[in-house]
Amino acid sequence: MERSVYSIYFTKKAKKEAVDFLVAELERNKWKVSFSDGENRTLLIHPTLEGLYLSAERYFLYKKCNSVPPFQPFNSDVKELFINIENGVDFFTPAEQLLLIKKDLDNLRAGDKDSIIPGHPEAELYPGKSILRRFISSELIEEHYSLHDREDLDKLRASWLRNKMNIINQPLKMLDEYFGIELGLYFSFVETYARALVALVLVIFANMALDLNPMLTSVLVIAWSFCFILVWRRSQVDRAYKKGILNTVERGWEEARPEHFGKLSRNEITGKQEPAYDLFKQKLRILASYCATALCCYASYLIMEYYYSWEKYAYAEYGINSYTAMLPGIVYTVIVIITSQKYRQFARKLTNFENHRTESSFQKNLLVKLLVFEFINNFLVLYLLAFIYEDLDMLRSTVITTMTISQVFVEIFEGVVPFAFYKSRTKNKKKSFTDLSEQADYEKNRDEYEGHFDEYLEIWIQFGYVVLFTSIYEYAPLCALLATIIEIRNDAHKFLNLFKRPESRIAESIGFWDDAFSLLAFLAIPTQIGLGKMMGLTTWKKAAIAEHLVIFLAVAVNRLRPCPAETQKQIDRDEYFRTHRHESNLLKKVQENKHD
Repeated sequence: MERSVYSIYFTKKAKKEAVDFLVAELERNKWKVSFSDGENRTLLIHPTLEGLYLSAERYFLYKKCNSVPPFQPFNSDVKELFINIENGVDFFTPAEQLLLIKKDLDNLRAGDKDSIIPGHPEAELYPGKSILRRFISSELIEEHYSLHDREDLDKLRASWLRNKMNIINQPLKMLDEYFGIELGLYFSFVETYARALVALVLVIFANMALDLNPMLTSVLVIAWSFCFILVWRRSQVDRAYKKGILNTVERGWEEARPEHFGKLSRNEITGKQEPAYDLFKQKLRILASYCATALCCYASYLIMEYYYSWEKYAYAEYGINSYTAMLPGIVYTVIVIITSQKYRQFARKLTNFENHRTESSFQKNLLVKLLVFEFINNFLVLYLLAFIYEDLDMLRSTVITTMTISQVFVEIFEGVVPFAFYKSRTKNKKKSFTDLSEQADYEKNRDEYEGHFDEYLEIWIQFGYVVLFTSIYEYAPLCALLATIIEIRNDAHKFLNLFKRPESRIAESIGFWDDAFSLLAFLAIPTQIGLGKMMGLTTWKKAAIAEHLVIFLAVAVNRLRPCPAETQKQIDRDEYFRTHRHESNLLKKVQENKHD
């Protein structure tokens, strides 16, 4: 079977003329298409060498070559310069093949003569309108996604899922090639985070064993948070350079999102025709969206206030060590998890409503909505208990309850429940296939991967508990480490056995999540030092001195250049040759004579 096949499932409503129209558009871009059923409802898109060459050049896909710089945008006129070009279709990784197919699908736009989708006069088109989005909005396409490669899945299961001896390391190269660089970046981040937690747990346990000043734990956690961020930034830059994507993704002329709509106009930077939405109308949409976000945050605050009243009553009535007194915390944690899940879906709808032109703008606005709500939902109650009500006993109990219960419920919601539903859906279905038609029919039962936002968000919340409240609950890093190891195993199971094949994308960094983690690290400084004073571990004078010193060191670490020396040397070398490669022969001759 082929390694990279993209599938489109038409609804019964879609007429033959509409299907033929989409097929013609794909064949015009040199992709091979076939149908896996007799009714022509399941369309399979196969990569071809010509189609890959054209799309790789069209979307500036960087590939390794025998030249300087070592990674350059693919160009079929000089394809002999590129390493492994003789491999044909396999010159591109499976993830790259699917990336190029999906990009072509997203960029199928209606021309001047296209007014409707053939056979469906109600499905209107206008110049520049995304054809794929119109098929979906007109309910002509049921779903579309990449099919798994069974052979590659078996290899990943052997090296990732069944490898019980290596619980932190992951086969990152294989994951990059199969799932794409963006998802591979997430796996690399989780691995780096887990290693950092191992170091923190060892340091804290050593501090506890030596019975040193507990305030030292707070300082070590703050230092650890900034060191982790620095190590990750260096790893991230080094990875991006070795993948050939450093400084190639975040461009001033970022392409419009397929979901973006508006009147067709000419892009002032690229000169290409693309949809443009009225700026004033978009600002009104954004204002309405953030008003809805504010209402959600206020509702979360009211729930938190009710929880505190209930918890205070339970402690007074039954005692702080009573199991009954734990009930409010457990109920509140469950409510937090459920409201978080529902709000994440709502936040995506709100951000889509804002109609952002670029993916980076969409991601930034979605991230702001999520972080503000999640901070209120998870951490605001802890700050109120610590610095407003000054109830350290209730604070410790709440941290332990919420951190422990939330991790248990998250793993149940992410692993156990989806697996149970999946087993139910596939109970009587054949799990071995003779052709792509059978495989396509079976993979309809898999869950769709909704993106890495939830994955990063869970780590961000966990990171917050560690850096903000370790002085209250010294076993928080250990709990976080165990949860991260479980998450790594859970990810392997979900991505290989439960999810449809995720959309392949390219990303050189974790983007705005870097700022989100840095924000928590800086917030940890006044939080940990303030808690230390409240616990009687230091005086206000010493706390103020320590705070200023730690902030100075944190800013210094945060401003260190996040690039390994050897990688920076290679980057500078590439930049030099890139700058001088267009010198004329006359100038080169003069330069040579000058040195003679």
